[in-house]
Amino acid sequence: MKKIKLATVLGVRVYLHWTFTLLIAWILIVQAVNRAGMAQTTWALLGLAAIFTCVVLHELGHALVAAHYHIKTRDITLYPIGGLATMEKLPEKPLEEMAISFAGPLVNLLIAALLLPFIPDYGPFWKAAAIIDSIRPGNFLLFLHTVNIVLALFNLIPAFPLDGGRMLRGFLGLFLHNGRPTAIAIMTGRIIAIVFIITGLLSFNLMLPLIGTLIILADAAEEQLAYLRTAVKGLRLKELIIRDYANIPHDLTIREAAEEFLPSHHPYFAITKHEELTGIIDRNMLLHALAQGWYDKPVVALISAPQETLDENSLANEVVEQLLRHRTAALPVMCGSRLAGILSFDGMIEYLLIHDTNAKRQNQRGAAARMLQQF
Repeated sequence: MKKIKLATVLGVRVYLHWTFTLLIAWILIVQAVNRAGMAQTTWALLGLAAIFTCVVLHELGHALVAAHYHIKTRDITLYPIGGLATMEKLPEKPLEEMAISFAGPLVNLLIAALLLPFIPDYGPFWKAAAIIDSIRPGNFLLFLHTVNIVLALFNLIPAFPLDGGRMLRGFLGLFLHNGRPTAIAIMTGRIIAIVFIITGLLSFNLMLPLIGTLIILADAAEEQLAYLRTAVKGLRLKELIIRDYANIPHDLTIREAAEEFLPSHHPYFAITKHEELTGIIDRNMLLHALAQGWYDKPVVALISAPQETLDENSLANEVVEQLLRHRTAALPVMCGSRLAGILSFDGMIEYLLIHDTNAKRQNQRGAAARMLQQF
């Protein structure tokens, strides 16, 4: 299991990524090496829990402002280096992106401000960094105040995809168009990431190179998203769908379905019950089931959860993020109650490589060609 569900807050599911357990294990190892007592170890773990509670509140700040603009947040996932709120779509308007991005750091600044009256021996946050290594009852609120200031300032760094980088893109979007705001924000983020990596290596601080590397990786994913959204702009799903599929009755066993349909070389199969769609599977799923020895299971058992259906007249750029998050997904596209075809990431890239819509409209290399160079 990659993620563990913790709770649902304001309709948003909060998950803990499995790598978070490595951070807990690391803290326990450090405490053991330093021969810390039970009380000190407990306060260290409480400090960690407090930090990530503030991270969740930070992400909920994004979610609340996004909801104001009718953008739903699917979930929040906690990683060892922070949190990530996954939204159904990205804000289209620059001011909306700026507001949603600033909401997270604003929550941290508000928490820090609310804690001030309850801190007896206040010290500026830049002088209070040492308390992170020695949390105790007397300095816990100062620790929490300092953490929120640091979280706010760090996220306001104009390095995409941090909040500051998204705010920079939103600001540039007020004056520039045609993907230039994203390109500039990504380039700025990469320059800052390289500075992080070099500084960390020179100062033997391994955290900075890690952060810089993650920024570069996230920039690459955002660059792909920007290219694809530009390439499919104005296209309907019915132009991108794959119609090369076969219908498999739901009551066939996996053995029967494999014997009858695998020789046809169709990439996808629609599982139907009384001519109504139950779900979509691909060849790999069927082959994997055979490898597991599930010969006598019904083929419908390969559909583990209800699949979201899309309308053939929907705009393609509205589902690009969904396809990028789940590159192996095969989504059914409907014409009324009838299956019109299947939408997949590979199918979309194939269409763009053939038609190269971006090159036709802007007299330059298409987005799909650039995507192909990255794989």
